[in-house]
Amino acid sequence: MRRLPVLSLAFLAVMAGIAVLADLIAPYGYDAQDMGAILQGPSSSHWFGTDAVGRDLMSRLFYGGRVSLLVGVLSSVSATLLGTFYGGLSGLMGRRADQFMMRFVDIFYSLPDMLICILLLVFMGRNIFGVFTALTLVNSVTVSRVIRGEVLKLRHELYVDAARATGLSLMRILTHHVLPNTWPTLVVTLTFRIPASIITESYLSFLGLGLAPPHASWGVLANEGWTSLRFHPHLILFPSLFLCLTVYSFNRLGDWLHRA
Repeated sequence: MRRLPVLSLAFLAVMAGIAVLADLIAPYGYDAQDMGAILQGPSSSHWFGTDAVGRDLMSRLFYGGRVSLLVGVLSSVSATLLGTFYGGLSGLMGRRADQFMMRFVDIFYSLPDMLICILLLVFMGRNIFGVFTALTLVNSVTVSRVIRGEVLKLRHELYVDAARATGLSLMRILTHHVLPNTWPTLVVTLTFRIPASIITESYLSFLGLGLAPPHASWGVLANEGWTSLRFHPHLILFPSLFLCLTVYSFNRLGDWLHRA
């Protein structure tokens, strides 16, 4: 069990390296077509096979990993920063301001995350920026509630009272005294938000509501392979395998950080 976090971290490092170096290590371009190798199974020339228009599946998985990881990590980091600032400010301010600010959070929290993502994508378009914005707003709601709870416990500590007594501003107390003590919670929350964002992006793309072709993500590839599941299972097997292993690794790493 102790080796699992190390193996998970090593696997995520490999996935990150593949995503960053996809231009160098991918044997073909993500949109390069070979009409003479349509729907071929795994072979020496195409290790993961080809799709319906002769594109190399392994190359598209490498480029798709770049999109999935980029959207998942950046949206989670942005949501953590936004939710931390909003939730921390809400918890540190007075009762009336806290209730006023959290009512907006409660409204968004009462709506299904998928519904909010779909509505935002309708207005912003099925592109990387639209998916990034939707995931950031949805995840920031959860982060703000978590951080607000932590700040409500920390606001009555003696060092916060001492900072108030010395005349420090509210923002300085928040950034220099309160939020640094929420760092363990932030790290654990971030490690669980990243796989959730990757799953949500893949789910949206799988349903045809997320990224639109020719963009390649693991969800887009799974959507393309679903229609050929019976006769060409490799088209959905490899994207699903990459997605499941990545999400599992993030979850195992998050569990270890939580215990630590």
